[in-house]
Amino acid sequence: MAVAVILLFTSCTRFSGNGYSSAWEKYPDSRWAGPDLWANRLADWEVRGGRLVCTGNEPLRTIHLLTRRTGPEEGNLMTLVNIRREYNDGAGKEEAAGILLGAGPALNYRAASLIFHSWGEGAGLFVGIDGEGKVFIRDLEKEKEYPAYAVKGAREWRETILFSTPIPV
Repeated sequence: MAVAVILLFTSCTRFSGNGYSSAWEKYPDSRWAGPDLWANRLADWEVRGGRLVCTGNEPLRTIHLLTRRTGPEEGNLMTLVNIRREYNDGAGKEEAAGILLGAGPALNYRAASLIFHSWGEGAGLFVGIDGEGKVFIRDLEKEKEYPAYAVKGAREWRETILFSTPIPV
């Protein structure tokens, strides 16, 4: 099993200076992710050594940023996530870590923060890397829908940075 360690930085161009950056390096080791975040399931996450670590082994454990929310009319969202594998036990394609974008657009922020572990209407896009080192985009509105999936990966990957930003059309 791999443990994903996630550092989250977001910003919206319309609200310059309204970004978010984690401060886990200032927190003591504990099960609390921080004042701006909601962890699904709380028991599956902990701050350890200045990083947020997922300790659960069920699929789609999420951390939601509660203090920021953007929509199409609010500028461009830029997200940068540093993901590190604590160890590699060969779980392969079944393990994954990444960014959940657009979850619960019709819900208020409290209800949207409860989205995890399953697919369904309004569940968002999961942009990530799997255990074989393949980058993908998964549409969580459908059970097994992948609009993009890399053909090759790096099975022994240890750390990566995922970056998402809109591409001008």
